[in-house]
Amino acid sequence: MANARTRFDVIREYMVRQHEVKAEFLYGRPCASTNHRAFIVFIVDHMAFRLHGRALLQALTLKGARAWDPLGRYPDRVEWAIVPPEHFLRWDRLSIDAYRFAKEGRTSADSAYSSITSGPRPTPPAPVTSPPNVVARFAAFLKRSTLGTR
Repeated sequence: MANARTRFDVIREYMVRQHEVKAEFLYGRPCASTNHRAFIVFIVDHMAFRLHGRALLQALTLKGARAWDPLGRYPDRVEWAIVPPEHFLRWDRLSIDAYRFAKEGRTSADSAYSSITSGPRPTPPAPVTSPPNVVARFAAFLKRSTLGTR
């Protein structure tokens, strides 16, 4: 979609003129970066934003939006959101939020998980153990059913 690319170019040029942003390429895709950190990337007709916290959650709840990892190495780190062109009117606000995140210079370890849950990682629940009589009864049932004697 030519309009999506035009919209991206307008946003990127605004960022270059008004903020400390450079127009660069991230893995062959046009992007904008500050402090050597890309924060918006144009991918085919979609735009990807590096966000955190509430802005990331809001971006991921948009219809058609999904999480993205530029290299595909860290699928559990959610820090990029790809937003389809149907939501191009929101791209301005998401770009400003992404710029603020990049300007702060936070690392993904600081923000990726803890900002979404607003707290430390929860501990996994303890494994459920069944009483020994249930296990023994089930084992006896399996033994009977495999022998064909009920």
